[in-house]
Amino acid sequence: MTVKEIYDNLESFTGDQRAEHLGNLSRQFSDVSMGDLVNFQDNWSPSKGMEAFFAEQGKLFKKCINLEVSNFGKTVREALGLEPLTWDTEII
Repeated sequence: MTVKEIYDNLESFTGDQRAEHLGNLSRQFSDVSMGDLVNFQDNWSPSKGMEAFFAEQGKLFKKCINLEVSNFGKTVREALGLEPLTWDTEII
């Protein structure tokens, strides 16, 4: 599945699909995006519920994807010694 396919279908993934695709994608993220994801999880209040968690997490994943595929993201990834992440990158 490509980065674009994950982005476009993020809200429709079931539990196992979501875990698989977002887990595989997050392993491709730079430290910048991973830091945002970790910070989000660390600061999430469980009282808000899992449905709200998944909705907000999905929004954050989309922001991270937009960052990673942008020109700025390409520069950051290059500085960190990472290959560029594009909309067409296959995520396995």
